[in-house]
Amino acid sequence: MQHSISFTLLLVATVSPFFAATALATERSVHLCDDRQKIIAPDMQMAEDLFNKQVYDNALKALKTLDANSEDTEIQFLIENTKKVVVGYPLRVKALATGDKADIEKFCDFFVEEAYYHD
Repeated sequence: MQHSISFTLLLVATVSPFFAATALATERSVHLCDDRQKIIAPDMQMAEDLFNKQVYDNALKALKTLDANSEDTEIQFLIENTKKVVVGYPLRVKALATGDKADIEKFCDFFVEEAYYHD
């Protein structure tokens, strides 16, 4: 019994990173909004694949450390840009998961209208 538990844990530890890496690669390679006309200048538009789990997790961590009351303009821009990832990632995840036209449209509306950098 002990060996089967150890093997199961070893298998999970070995296979989980593979599936996580595969999911991240898939998440980054699928573009839902390529057919939408962009209204934001190309150098200001966030990339669609920026809205992924790794960047989202980092954004959540960053928001905990950034001073929202700072008068530093660069800090305020960083906070605004980081919040966009926090808002956009769940929309993109839902659109990818369901494939529902309404969910895709909701993410793409956000992406086209709000996914731009403050600087």
